Amino acid sequence: MKILVTGAAGFLGRHLAAGAASYGQVIAVVRGSSDISGAFVIERVDLCDRGAVRLLFERWRPDVVLHAAARVAQSTKEDIYTFFDDNVRATINIYHYAQVAGTRRVVFSSSMSVYGRPKALPVNEDHLVDPSTPYALSKIQGEHVGRFYAAGGLQTTVLRYSGIFGTGQHFGAVPTFITRCLRNDHLVLTAGGRPSSDFVWVQDVVRANLLTLQYDQPRSFEVLNIGSGTELTVAQLASMIRDLCGSRSAIQLSDDDSPRDFRFSYDISKAREQLGYAPTSVRTALETCISQKVYAQS
Repeated sequence: MKILVTGAAGFLGRHLAAGAASYGQVIAVVRGSSDISGAFVIERVDLCDRGAVRLLFERWRPDVVLHAAARVAQSTKEDIYTFFDDNVRATINIYHYAQVAGTRRVVFSSSMSVYGRPKALPVNEDHLVDPSTPYALSKIQGEHVGRFYAAGGLQTTVLRYSGIFGTGQHFGAVPTFITRCLRNDHLVLTAGGRPSSDFVWVQDVVRANLLTLQYDQPRSFEVLNIGSGTELTVAQLASMIRDLCGSRSAIQLSDDDSPRDFRFSYDISKAREQLGYAPTSVRTALETCISQKVYAQS
């Protein structure tokens, strides 16, 4: 099996390329220079370049594409043009030439952000999509591209991830809390630590992608939520990490606003039933990250 992994220099993509190497020949696609290495072929391609993507698919004719390449949000002030080329135009190129090359399936990495502020909990795949950021909008546009090509016979599996954590991640609540707890630095939680979310280990996300390689998909277009299935408030997450680190860090609750001051919990029953997905408990995953010194103390 030939497996093309896009975004292979990124946080998730690195893990996908390494994990997929046990299932077939992996073509790891990166945009520019990269320090990645492993049991795979590295292709340097700008996915926004239609001609370059055409040549990539003509050369390799992959059976499956794990499409993880994306520009992620770095600031709430970024406008929609920041994301259109990397997250929409590139996705159109991938789907178009995958179809031409006879690729069997594209697995599209999407996000819980497409749901926006939940109208009901837990959030399942039938929940209204209501993107409230340019990044989230670009992700739902990417999903629509997949739906369009699925109607023409190219199977699409959309995996909507919750908040991923693990090796190689440098931003977010989990690496921040672990790093500060290992230093015994205090933790400041905005919005009183009330906001909640679903936090999923990157290795579980990789397993979900690999399960799709043999997934007997009931329809040409399918959407699956991928998370831990556990709702944690920011305060609960901070307390858990502090305890697991054996830290003396003080937890300070602040009334300052948070950009996500709401509850979020994920219904992952569809992925469990259809994909055979079984996530690791958040506590166990965090223990592994801390014991393996995933996040440096300096």
